[in-house]
Amino acid sequence: MSQEVREVVEIVDRGTHLEARFLGKFSVRRFLSQLAEVIEAGQASGRKLVLLDATALEGPLSLVDRYEIGSQGARMAWGLRVAVLSSAELVDPRKMGVLVARNRGLDIELFLTQEEALSWLLTPRD
Repeated sequence: MSQEVREVVEIVDRGTHLEARFLGKFSVRRFLSQLAEVIEAGQASGRKLVLLDATALEGPLSLVDRYEIGSQGARMAWGLRVAVLSSAELVDPRKMGVLVARNRGLDIELFLTQEEALSWLLTPRD
């Protein structure tokens, strides 16, 4: 198992998937930069499954922020399967970012527990 620690994102290769922990104060630019690092690590390792842990991100996130990360994130991460782990404080009840990303073809879901996120992420799809 290899581990890379970056300034704003920690990425751990778990063999079956990558786990990425986003750190710091939220901004759309920072989030997309962190996502780009995760995608680069996934391409280098051949991993298509990503557990994105956003529990350490410091909000707030506006509706426009959620739309932007959903839209641009889906384009950047297309072809990946992404389970997002979030704190309850950051979750939009409508899951706007997830909805936007799904509507653009990204296989993504949002979870409040790591167990549920990993179960969804690692369950084979038909």
